[in-house]
Formats: sequence, structure tokens, C-alpha cells
Amino acid sequence: MYSMKPLSKNREYIYHFLRRMKRFNCPISVTSDFDISELVQKIEELRSKGRNIGFISFLTKATAKTIEAHPILNERLFHTLFGKRVVQYDEICCGMLAERKTDDGEHILIPINIRDAPNASIESIHERIKRYKTAPLEELKGYHALNKVKKLPRWLIPLVH
Repeated sequence: MYSMKPLSKNREYIYHFLRRMKRFNCPISVTSDFDISELVQKIEELRSKGRNIGFISFLTKATAKTIEAHPILNERLFHTLFGKRVVQYDEICCGMLAERKTDDGEHILIPINIRDAPNASIESIHERIKRYKTAPLEELKGYHALNKVKKLPRWLIPLVH
């Protein structure tokens, strides 16, 4: 058996956002098997020396460095009034989502953008991610943007991306 409930405006916004990303940004899914035991050992060693870092910050930095080495990975396909265009960004920005819980118990996703990621330190990347996972929601820029969605009529939510 199951129960149904309507989507909150926040969840509906996220649904349309992810659907748009899937449709227009040509995501690629890859299943790989990596041995990260050396990396985990290195992270533990650096933490024991007082450095505040984590696996996701290493992964973000590695992604940014890969894009820096292969600029074609920083291209996107855009649909414009005059047809489809390929755009290559001048900056490498790594994005991810942080799940948080609001005071009323709703699970929300807040975007985290790491700008100029190839030149950012692993510590600064880790600190930014940690801040978005632990800071009071009212202090986060992305939370205020999501709150604006709650004021929109439902029919407009798919169009705001």
C-alpha cells in the first residue's frame, strides 16, 4: 500500500529544475569502480595534521582540474530564439546540492556553487560545503532564493528556470 500527498512548491521547483537539466544539458551517467583507499588514507593523514578537508572537496577539486585540462567539458548546449548554440564558459564553477531540513520538517535542496574551483584550495571548498550543510538556513543565499518560489503561483514554477 502507499499514500500520496501533493508536492510542496519547493519540491515542484526542484523537480522542474532537475527535469530541465536532464533535457537541456545532456547529462551523462557513468558507473565506475575506483579504488580510493589511498585517497582516504591521505585524507585521514591530512586531518591528523589539522587540515580540515573531506572526500567531496577532493572530488570537486579533481573535477575542476579535469575541466581545466579539457575545456570542451565546459561547453553547454543552449536553445535560443535563433536556434541551438554551443556556449563555452569563461570560468569553471562546480555545483552541487546540499540537503537540509527546514524548521517545519520539510527536506529541501540548496544549491552550492564553487566559483573558480580549479584555483580554490581544498580547505576552502570543504569549508563552503560544510557551511551550507550546517549554517542556519536564514544565512544562506540559496535558501532565500528558494523562499521566493513559495510565493509563486504553481503554473509559473516550470517557467522560472
